[in-house]
Amino acid sequence: MKEKIINLFKFLFFLGLGFLLIWWSVKDLTDADVAEIKSAFANANYWWIGLSLVAAMASHVSRSLRWQMMLEPVAKKPSFGNTLSAVMVNYLANLAFPRLGEAMRCGLIQRYEGIPFEKSFGTLMVERLIDLIILLSLTLFIFLTQFEVLGNFLSERFGMAFNDKIAALTGNIAFLIGLGVLGILGVALVGYLIWRFREQPFIAKIINFGKGFMEGILSVRKVKNLPLFLFHTIFIWAMYIAMTYLCFYSMEATENLGFYVGMAVFVFGGFSILATQGGIGAYQLIVQAVLVLYGVASNPALAFGWLVWSAQTLLVLVAGFIALGALSVMNRK
Repeated sequence: MKEKIINLFKFLFFLGLGFLLIWWSVKDLTDADVAEIKSAFANANYWWIGLSLVAAMASHVSRSLRWQMMLEPVAKKPSFGNTLSAVMVNYLANLAFPRLGEAMRCGLIQRYEGIPFEKSFGTLMVERLIDLIILLSLTLFIFLTQFEVLGNFLSERFGMAFNDKIAALTGNIAFLIGLGVLGILGVALVGYLIWRFREQPFIAKIINFGKGFMEGILSVRKVKNLPLFLFHTIFIWAMYIAMTYLCFYSMEATENLGFYVGMAVFVFGGFSILATQGGIGAYQLIVQAVLVLYGVASNPALAFGWLVWSAQTLLVLVAGFIALGALSVMNRK
């Protein structure tokens, strides 16, 4: 009961934050601004939006195929239909509760394919680590190639505050070292207690879960076709960037922006997912801020953010609910 209350509070908090950001983005709009944004939606070329959705779906298919490759060495190769459906339900569930989708994805694979939850969850952690490394690498690349635009903006907005934080941290270095030592001792104590009481049924379950989890994490070393695995990894992120860049051609205000700008919008828009559920409210504001830096007027920039977010969210909703139905149909036996 307590866990349900906590999850409900998280849901309401992130949803409320999203609506707060939506209100913040539109509170100062005049009637003329609203009319301009509506005009941008009305005059958008939705063929390019549709093409961006094809790129997004291609990335989901590729992610499903790569996950099959990771699961095969630790259990068995699941069917493509169940794998793709589980991935789409993952995205759908994350719109409601952050990180709920990952648990549902592994639970569905366990239910319909018999693959232990801890093993599939271990492969998922590897997947998330790969995603994080690539996202941070793209962020660094964008800063290096677009430093003249982005560097000055961040320095003006956050430079002073960042310098103050660094100074505060270096002034408390002894405290940080002590905290690190306590953390290490805490982990060592937990490890000792698990080893000391390893014969207890509850502790034995924890140990077995940990073994399966580690087996899933190490699965990437045992994939049968490493070049194909790397191809899927590159292809997934290439499609991610493409689904943002292709949308540039849907509006007159953005159609002449370069590929690097598309990468910048994608990267910073991606971080908005961490702020609110599905990036609601946060995505529109971040995309608007980035586009304004590159000379796009404020209203078309806001309209572009809403256009891209709405299309991608609609895809997740439709494909996610279809996947839920497909799982029942494909696994009736």
